[in-house]
Amino acid sequence: MRRTSRYLAILVASALAAGCSEPTGPSEAPVAASAPDFGLGSDFADLTPDIQKQLASLRAYLSGMHTVALAARGGFETPVTECREKPGVGGMGYHYANLERIFDTSAPSVLEPEILVFSPGKNGRVLLGAAEYFIPWGEDYPEAGPPPVLFGQEFSPNSGDGGWMLHVWLWNHNPAGIFANWNPTVSCG
Repeated sequence: MRRTSRYLAILVASALAAGCSEPTGPSEAPVAASAPDFGLGSDFADLTPDIQKQLASLRAYLSGMHTVALAARGGFETPVTECREKPGVGGMGYHYANLERIFDTSAPSVLEPEILVFSPGKNGRVLLGAAEYFIPWGEDYPEAGPPPVLFGQEFSPNSGDGGWMLHVWLWNHNPAGIFANWNPTVSCG
């Protein structure tokens, strides 16, 4: 499928780039092995290196889409919600969908989120807070069936929108967790 081939192309390019680096000489003292650092910060330290690598790939893919205008150029041009907030729980923000992806009922792919969530910030600015994966209920993922899984996380049912969803808070720290639906630090007011 289209999702798989694009993701594989990025992984192959990354592997080739890593293999082309100059070899280094032996160090004077052996260095202890440590967890890889993909530049995601301490919020992600408890995730496996494979999931951290997937999140770093997603972050790199969306790096040029931090504003609504830039995201529109990347295909996320359709506003699908006003600012969403749940009193006492937190907010999300404004949702902008990629219409080529939003009705795709196939398995989720790391580099193909269907929605970007923009959170209100200081001085009226609205900036990228999270990526959201959304799969409508259908033959592959029925409402009563097992949920899709990505980043080792099961999607949540979304009865209001008729599908499965998974948020990934890569740009707004979320005390509730990187994969939580609501972020207590986000407010629409």
